[in-house]
Amino acid sequence: MRLDVPHTLADFKVDASQRDLIGDMAIVDPTAGGNSIELTKARALEIFDRAMEGRV
Repeated sequence: MRLDVPHTLADFKVDASQRDLIGDMAIVDPTAGGNSIELTKARALEIFDRAMEGRV
């Protein structure tokens, strides 16, 4: 079965100009506290950049 889900956030048409806002919002998201590694803004932005480009 093939789902045809886009591979990157860019493919989902996520607006990269909102990068800093998304990073700010990620670190205050209630689910961020459940991670075993603290989610800092720098880490959130790294995750965002990788997801935009489709990198692991």
